[in-house]
Amino acid sequence: MRTPRSKILSFALGLIFLLSVGSTEVKAQSTTWIGGELGDPSGLVLRPDYDGRGSLEFLAAWDLDEFFFLNVHRMIETPIEPNRPLYFMFGPGAFVGFEDNGDDEAILGISGRFGVGYGGRDYRIYLSVTPRLSLTPDTDGQVGGGLGVLFRL
Repeated sequence: MRTPRSKILSFALGLIFLLSVGSTEVKAQSTTWIGGELGDPSGLVLRPDYDGRGSLEFLAAWDLDEFFFLNVHRMIETPIEPNRPLYFMFGPGAFVGFEDNGDDEAILGISGRFGVGYGGRDYRIYLSVTPRLSLTPDTDGQVGGGLGVLFRL
């Protein structure tokens, strides 16, 4: 019999696959960004771009004694003005996590992400807001977000 954590991990991997379906013809042009975000939650960010506008963003946040969360969003970026480094970003996503609260239940939910950013060829700085709706074990809404910095690999 599978544990609740393995079921949630299977669901999360399936969700990542579904969110990544799309721009297959431009994967050769992709760029990967790595960095961090300070906020709620704070953590490490990995963002492989697909076509210069869209990316699949992974945010891993943890406190070794209390929680681990993985957030995945299909991000779209669009310039606020043509040929300017300021952009608007938005996208749907989901999250899965575990809290050290005495039970073995995973937290699973849907989320969105939007914000503004500024960037050059090798770096990006952004400010984002992330509304979240937990679906398991209880239905609960929260708003998070943060300030992030990404560097081109």
